[in-house]
Amino acid sequence: MQRELYFTKKKKLNYKIKVVLTANRKKVEIYSESLSTIDAMSSIIHEILRFENLFEGLFFSLISFTADEKDYTKEIQQKQLDYYKSQKQYAYIPIAFENQQYKKLYTKLLKVEKKNKIIHPVFLYSTYLEGMPVDIRMALLLETFEPIAVDLHNRGIITLVKPPTKTFTNRCQHCGKLVSRTVPNRELEFKDKFQPLIKKYGKTIFKGDAKMKLIARSVKIRNKVDHVNANTENAMNGKQCGFYIYKFSLMYRYIMLREIGVEDKDINPYIAEWAEHFNGRYPQLRV
Repeated sequence: MQRELYFTKKKKLNYKIKVVLTANRKKVEIYSESLSTIDAMSSIIHEILRFENLFEGLFFSLISFTADEKDYTKEIQQKQLDYYKSQKQYAYIPIAFENQQYKKLYTKLLKVEKKNKIIHPVFLYSTYLEGMPVDIRMALLLETFEPIAVDLHNRGIITLVKPPTKTFTNRCQHCGKLVSRTVPNRELEFKDKFQPLIKKYGKTIFKGDAKMKLIARSVKIRNKVDHVNANTENAMNGKQCGFYIYKFSLMYRYIMLREIGVEDKDINPYIAEWAEHFNGRYPQLRV
């Protein structure tokens, strides 16, 4: 598979970018029409890796980095963030693009990353970082959904609803009269933001799971880590965290793919096939 792109990037520099994928190797070639830098070339390559990660669910390890016949491999490897070096692999979404569509989606992702700032790096660290305890990774991953839900609500894509005001009526123990007490609705909590995301983007991924129970246990594991409370009850155990990181990370990728303009019909069939296979392998871990 080969893709060739030609467009203007940073500081009005023109680049031709070729991405060649054969078997288990990926080759990215960048040709600049004017003087550029190694850091600029590296930045573009890592942007492409992050973009294709949304579909491939993995990062290809950097084996070689050359420019003008000079080897910069060790220099670039030393600068790479840890998630680029991860061996973890998640669901694969095999979507084929025309070059112009690829360019459009790739450019859109850069805009989404810029708008969301720290959200995507937190997703990548929580999903791909090696050696971090699984419950901490799960809590970090869950944190990414809160600002996403608020943004989608502000744009009218999902609706966040505050719990209604509650009124309690009791009889006074002293005078015997009925006395009403109104408790104002509380501020939106994590579960109020998480539930609409599951409802809109998790239908296929969490099909057959007890969704309300899953949300409750997700809140518990998030609070356990955020509040450093090892005695939290009814939270996910370690194996369940590992299982649902695969599902929640797929939901995050699904949201991002929809955000950059990929059609649902190009994503959902692969998600359905993956979810059925994954659930079949680990039925004992489902909530």
